[in-house]
Amino acid sequence: MPFLILAKKTSGTTEEIRSTDIPGTILTIGRGTGNDLHLEDQSVQFRHAVIQEEGGRYILRDLGLLSLTSVNGHPVKEAVLGNRGTIRIGPYELGFAQEGPSAVLRIEYQMIEGIRTADVADVGAVLARRPAPETINVVGAYRLETPRLNKMTITLVGLLLVVGATVLGVALDKKRVLMPGDVSAKHASFVNECVRCHVPAQGIKTAMKTAVPDSTCTACHKSPLHFGEHAPAAPLACTACHLVHKGNSMLASAAGNDCLRCHADLKVTNPTFAIHRSITDFGTTHPEFAVMVKDPETGKGIRVRLDDADLLKDDAMVKLNHKLHLDPDLPGIESGPLQCASCHQTAEWKGHLMPPVKFEAACVSCHALDVDATFPGKTVPHGRQPQELDLYLKVLYASLWPLSEDAQAGGKAAAAKEKTWIAARVEKAEDKLFGKKGTRKRGQCQLCHINDPSPRRDLGTDERLPVLAATAIPGRWFLNSNFSHAAHTMTTCVACHDAAPQSEATTDVLLPQIKTCRACHDADGTASPSCLECHLFHELPKPRQAQTSTDAKPPGS
Repeated sequence: MPFLILAKKTSGTTEEIRSTDIPGTILTIGRGTGNDLHLEDQSVQFRHAVIQEEGGRYILRDLGLLSLTSVNGHPVKEAVLGNRGTIRIGPYELGFAQEGPSAVLRIEYQMIEGIRTADVADVGAVLARRPAPETINVVGAYRLETPRLNKMTITLVGLLLVVGATVLGVALDKKRVLMPGDVSAKHASFVNECVRCHVPAQGIKTAMKTAVPDSTCTACHKSPLHFGEHAPAAPLACTACHLVHKGNSMLASAAGNDCLRCHADLKVTNPTFAIHRSITDFGTTHPEFAVMVKDPETGKGIRVRLDDADLLKDDAMVKLNHKLHLDPDLPGIESGPLQCASCHQTAEWKGHLMPPVKFEAACVSCHALDVDATFPGKTVPHGRQPQELDLYLKVLYASLWPLSEDAQAGGKAAAAKEKTWIAARVEKAEDKLFGKKGTRKRGQCQLCHINDPSPRRDLGTDERLPVLAATAIPGRWFLNSNFSHAAHTMTTCVACHDAAPQSEATTDVLLPQIKTCRACHDADGTASPSCLECHLFHELPKPRQAQTSTDAKPPGS
């Protein structure tokens, strides 16, 4: 239902009526020229009120904070208009009427030149019929010209607040009062010693710089720069990420979004390897994970991504069949089927890393290096080259000769048999360990180890014995990550290393790809996708290529 506005203007004995139809269901009222009903007095706000038709009724709403609107003499913020009555807005009195449920809402008001008021015939009537002044002088309050609310009172109140805060600071602890927030838990021990971090301005002992120089941080925290030698510009200040006086209990905990300052559009100088220049989030723009492997052509370490099947090969130089070991029907296991944790155990601080499997801890129970059923329990040590074990076996059987039947028989014949007996036993043991030369029969060592095709001559010249290739089991694959196995104990190993149960070759790299991690680490997932979940900002001292386990190598290799 539309609106009909009748504006009456009286000049002497002449009355002029202006009629305006407003379509729609909303009528806006205010001092702004864009309103449907434009009232020019300064006490009227730019957008003062609206009348809206809802369900056959007209509802008036006052939109101002300090404005005063009344309906039939009663101040209102919202009211349902009846069939007829009056609305007062500032000095204006608007008469409204609706002849029937479907009729337009007619609003009448009178304008007199020089004085803006309503439904009056002359100036005298206007003055006689104007209501008493409102109890709140809205315009005066807005201009700070009322007896109580003026510039002088506000100035006095402000001075009292400053003086009161100063007195409170002196009475309690002036330094804490001036702090924008609490310091971190580790810095709380010297919370009142501002000069520990804030260096005084030169020449002024009391004035303090707002910025904290890096030198005050590195005096205690000896963290290296974040790949500073590759940064084309000055590195970020410590306080760019570690915000002090912000109520952070752990100052070392920075926001992951801080990384995007550089890595969203990364610029580096002299990079040591190809690096991704634009990473804005883990879920979409983060590249596939990369590890260091040996280049098959040059033998040097190269960085390969986990989705590069052609170059991704584990060159550990050992033989291990995961599918065989995880077979639930594997015979000879008294404790039941092998699980991942049967061999792989975290042993680093907080379970971050998974060290290489050690023979003495995981393998010896099934693969004991026993050599002679005549002397049960006698084994050779693991981690020795065949040339070294040859000498070990000769010493071993020399010590066991007195226990043999020939030695027990005694006599001159026994002494003549000693060397022959020792040599025969050593040869038999070596055939069991290394396989018989000239045959395809493998020895116990060849179950896991590979013969070196170009043996080192410094390990001996006995052509009967092979030389085992040095192993290179990585001690750590992701050199620049902060991964923790302990934080993932709520899931199974194969949930991430899903290829392990079907892997038959040691050259398979069984690390989870980025898609596996994204299943949980995303904006809507159960784990945080923050950069700091895996990455450390400050570069840690570590080799440029994959670390290897030295105790997995045969000595002398």
